[in-house]
Amino acid sequence: LKRVIRVSDLQELVLWLLADGVAPQWLLVKRKQDIKKVVVIMVPGLDMALLDGTVDLTGVNDLAGCGVEEGEIMEEDEPVEEAEWTVVGNKKNPDAIPFSFYPSLLVGRSLAPCLTPLRNIFTHVWPTKTDGDDKYNKIHSPISHFLNCPIDKKAPSNLSKHRSTSRIGITQLLMTPEELYDNEYPMHSSILRRMRQEQDGTEESQSDVSDVKGGERLKAEGWVETEVTGMEDDTHNEAGSITEGRKIFSVDCEMCITEVGPELTRVSVIGWDGKVVYDTLVKPNRPIVDYLTQFSGITKEKLEPVTTTLSDVQSHLVQLFLPAHRVILVGQSLNSDMKALKFMHPYIVDTSLLYDHSKGKPYKPSLKWLSMKYLKREIQKGQHFNPSTKKMEPGHDSIEDAVACIDLVKLKLEKGLAFGSAEVRTESIFSRLERGYLSQGNRHGLCWSAVVDYGNPATLYAHAKKTIACQNDKDVVNGIQEALYWQPPPKHTATTDPRAILAERGEISFVWARLRELEILRGWDSTNRQQKQSDETSTPAPLPPTPHDPPAKVLADKAAETVSRLQSIYKVLPLNTAFVVYSGTGDPREMGRLNALQRRFREEYRVKKWDELSVKWTDDEQQALNMAVKRTREGGLSFMTVK
Repeated sequence: LKRVIRVSDLQELVLWLLADGVAPQWLLVKRKQDIKKVVVIMVPGLDMALLDGTVDLTGVNDLAGCGVEEGEIMEEDEPVEEAEWTVVGNKKNPDAIPFSFYPSLLVGRSLAPCLTPLRNIFTHVWPTKTDGDDKYNKIHSPISHFLNCPIDKKAPSNLSKHRSTSRIGITQLLMTPEELYDNEYPMHSSILRRMRQEQDGTEESQSDVSDVKGGERLKAEGWVETEVTGMEDDTHNEAGSITEGRKIFSVDCEMCITEVGPELTRVSVIGWDGKVVYDTLVKPNRPIVDYLTQFSGITKEKLEPVTTTLSDVQSHLVQLFLPAHRVILVGQSLNSDMKALKFMHPYIVDTSLLYDHSKGKPYKPSLKWLSMKYLKREIQKGQHFNPSTKKMEPGHDSIEDAVACIDLVKLKLEKGLAFGSAEVRTESIFSRLERGYLSQGNRHGLCWSAVVDYGNPATLYAHAKKTIACQNDKDVVNGIQEALYWQPPPKHTATTDPRAILAERGEISFVWARLRELEILRGWDSTNRQQKQSDETSTPAPLPPTPHDPPAKVLADKAAETVSRLQSIYKVLPLNTAFVVYSGTGDPREMGRLNALQRRFREEYRVKKWDELSVKWTDDEQQALNMAVKRTREGGLSFMTVK
């Protein structure tokens, strides 16, 4: 072991155990051929600071009263006597003092009582570094970086090309109903009707969705929707045209803050030819608290003579978007604009989903970054030229943003689905395992994978054979057990094709899951949400406060509950299963706070004088950010064992 292990090393270990990966040089695995399954659990919030005493966990003295439900804590296992793998150290001088990046024995470490049951499962704790870029203070997503791997040389030649030069039609970029729902778009009634028809007998549950996303309650609150008489009809497609006979409009809005929250102040609609179709200022019905001039360019003077209301805009758009079943709306994170417009339409292309963020999913790229990277065009510079006044004015230009969205869609259509996607250079670990498993000569079945995660993992991890959606950590524990012993329903086919028969046989050999309650309690997830909001939209997110952990007793209770979940998972693992737990990163909260300060400074610096800035960024803040990124990258940990 010559350096600290990284998240990518854990990925390579999985690929070697189950497929055709390269054997790790930092670990010696005994009886590797006997390992049939691998379970990997990501536990954000369980970092080295909890184990080394940096964070106080002395609020409890034992496991009693830790908030674990009855039956959750299993009887203690016997201490692990012999690990199935051994650290490869310094062979020339085995008595040399280990470096700080060496794994340390849990038995010899002073652990808080709520963490001591870890010794019943694992022998060592491994300092683990998150992959990233020190020069630019970037941290790669520990989720995306683990679940996506480089395309290896053994891959089929057509995989790396991935149709990167194939032109596509606009309908291939349309969001599915599931994507619309997951990205918080208001649901058009035509979609809800189709969903009910496809899910016979679930009309009652869908009515709940309708009530929240697009039903009668929204209409009563002033929402409108386009008049779609039927779902799209492909009979009139223009052969070979990337627009496929559709009318395509790009929409961008500017908002202000009123007494009740964000409200519309400007809407711009651009046609496929890049020309302005509709552009108007809108006067909110309620008193304005903040014009957001530095972002929207809207001022009190501009809105004073305006008489156009939201209702006027809605009526105009309903008539403009006809025939509605052939209209496609384009925009960057258009759900925010649709909510400001109180407008529903079923056919959406969201540019924030067409191109991958540099950190990978679930992050979304900003329009400014996309425009600079792919269009070589700088937008949202803090000021723009107003042709009517022939002067430079502060804020964004909604027309400029809408044109950028149209051009990004055109580029994607010309270059193909893979353009701007990380999948041009990578593939999912699920696909790699399935292919590599077969290349190793394991012909008794396919190596299937499962993902057990919060939200709707089926939309993000389509290559996994089985996905299980969860709402809490207890669901995750139950989902892992379900995935490990899951079998697809039998298929009665008369085929004699060996490849077809093989494709029907397999088992779940790899499970990736995430326990999140500790992360949520410590506020790590709020840092990620603020980062996503800043990346997806130009609306300023509130500056996060200085990070603090909850009281020691509360944190210790949740840590004990999380450890008990890991015990429960370990109990249900089949024999000869490799069990890996990793935290992903160290504490990201201070890094997130400083990044938010830096973004606010850059936004204000373009349009304000130094003395007017609410945030000032100096060398001291920059050095603090450098150290915070370093601590976040190097503060992670991992545990490994074989049952």
